[in-house]
Amino acid sequence: MKLKTPKSKKTFFILFIVAWVGVLLAEALAMYLYLQLPHDSNGDSPAVAIFKWQQMAKVWLIVAPLFVLILFFALKSFCGDQKLFQFNENRKIVSVISWFVTVCLAQLFVYDAAICLITPWFADDYKLTYFLSQLPVAFNNILMTYVLLSANAEIIGKQ
Repeated sequence: MKLKTPKSKKTFFILFIVAWVGVLLAEALAMYLYLQLPHDSNGDSPAVAIFKWQQMAKVWLIVAPLFVLILFFALKSFCGDQKLFQFNENRKIVSVISWFVTVCLAQLFVYDAAICLITPWFADDYKLTYFLSQLPVAFNNILMTYVLLSANAEIIGKQ
């Protein structure tokens, strides 16, 4: 089975928006779960989690124009049902630039998903609590990686 992009423009748009807004929502849910589940009371205070979320929201707003630009170009050249990992020989320069930007952004999401799923098991106590609290973030990072690969495939897709 080959991984492909969504078939309709509407589905792609909704998936992109859900993944992009989900970045903040998943992080907020992760912090809420962490505070609600049993955790080390001698560890970081809840203020650290709130400060982390505020910092992430600022970064989210700063890089938002880049994601709007990616969404614009993906919707503009949308064909639907494209292979995720393709290179268009007729548009070599566009393909190289698009793949460079996609890999740079997607590696951040893949790395963060791996950190969310692996590091809780190295904690001294409350391993399950840390793991469960990080699941929303890991899931959203995987979804965001798929959305970026889909956008890339649509930008360099066959025309």
